[in-house]
Amino acid sequence: MQGSLNAPPIVVRTSRRVSSIGVIASAVILYLSLSRPDGSVVYPYAAGLGLLYLSWQLIDPMRLIVGPDGLTWRNTLGSHHWSWGEIGNFRISMGGFVGCDMFDRNAVSGWLRPINKSTSGSHGVLGFGWELGAVKLVELLNTARRQWWGDD
Repeated sequence: MQGSLNAPPIVVRTSRRVSSIGVIASAVILYLSLSRPDGSVVYPYAAGLGLLYLSWQLIDPMRLIVGPDGLTWRNTLGSHHWSWGEIGNFRISMGGFVGCDMFDRNAVSGWLRPINKSTSGSHGVLGFGWELGAVKLVELLNTARRQWWGDD
């Protein structure tokens, strides 16, 4: 992690340790599922996708950039910025993901929010495997919003 609440911006990346463990686990599952020809075809595809995704996270980790103007989520394919008025109530969602409520009116992803809310309890999900860990990241995001937006 780079930066602090007193010296923004704060940059949090996905954990290389978590990605490395995921790469190893995906490779083992892929090997075991391919070594059994009578096995399910779902496991090799899921393990292969996991292997590709987590390998890419080692090369180019996702980043959360926290600053007085809001939160920016960046990955290889692009980024999205929310002001503190558009996002809040950070919490740990199902599976250790960092969840949140979104107050912006983004029509592109707005249709997904009711589905997310019913399955994970959050409008939005910021992913998992952050270098701070889910509990500390949630604390940081809620503290930053309180400090820079003023309410919670």
